[in-house]
Amino acid sequence: MKLLSSLLLLMVVGGVVPPAIADDTAEVQQWLTRMSDALRSKNYDGTFIYQHDDVIDTMRIIHIVSDGAERERLISLNGSAREVIRTNDSVTFIMPDKKTAWIDRRSPQATFRLDLPMDLDTLSPFYKLTLGERSRVAGLMVQEVLIIPRDRYRRGYRLFLETDTALPMSKEFMESNGELLERILFTRLDILESIDPRWVEPKVKGESYTWKIDSDETETGTDLRFSWRVKNVPVGFTVDARHRRMSADRSSIREQLVFSDGLSSFSVYVEPLVSNTLEGHTSVGSISAFGSKDGQYQVTVVGEVPAHTVELVGTSVIFNEENKLD
Repeated sequence: MKLLSSLLLLMVVGGVVPPAIADDTAEVQQWLTRMSDALRSKNYDGTFIYQHDDVIDTMRIIHIVSDGAERERLISLNGSAREVIRTNDSVTFIMPDKKTAWIDRRSPQATFRLDLPMDLDTLSPFYKLTLGERSRVAGLMVQEVLIIPRDRYRRGYRLFLETDTALPMSKEFMESNGELLERILFTRLDILESIDPRWVEPKVKGESYTWKIDSDETETGTDLRFSWRVKNVPVGFTVDARHRRMSADRSSIREQLVFSDGLSSFSVYVEPLVSNTLEGHTSVGSISAFGSKDGQYQVTVVGEVPAHTVELVGTSVIFNEENKLD
């Protein structure tokens, strides 16, 4: 399924946490604010290991900031050759083995960034925020930060932030029971004053490639009229965004609702039924998805939440006759 495979490729992250730890919200907020600032403002070149589903990938990341604009390049160092080029307004995926590349113009998420509310106190009903021990990763001193879910509808994080810059040297995604789902671990990280912009340019020429460009027309707005609604949503999740995408040939409409609790999020997609649709559960690392059919429509729920969360939501999507689109 094109939608699911694209979403899974765009999303990456993933530990065991000790129980019954004191809440350190104020101190954690300082660390996470520093981390967000560093990820936006620092130039760095590093190598990290990405572990998920018994798979280990080694990647190189190059991140530069120039005149307030970010650019980032990810290069696979093992397995099939892959590159991802991220700018402020698009993501380009390049697969040299298949001579294929495509551009997604939706707002991209940086590789290590967390979407956090300005006031972390709003997360307190759903997560416990605490500081752990100091240790070393890749030869650098780090501070452990734990974000622990308070119920089974969410997942948590374990971060190891370099003490001088607060850049994340390791990031783990876990189930509420402590099961490790994904881990990103730097083996090398160089923080540089400047980086040659050519380092974030793709090495392939692309003339012989098949290029695919996301050319769907998208409407976004909180007042958009939707034909579908969700009956069962875990407490704390509210509608964060609404999107309606018209296909390039204007033959079909895909509706999307994005739900968030301020940290975790999932999307509900409803689109006309096509071949190779998802039915039931699937997952890749921290990403869970659930698909079902409703007449001539496909319902898909995708997010960094547990399998039972996407199923709860996916089985409660119903047609809203009053808001039927003409």
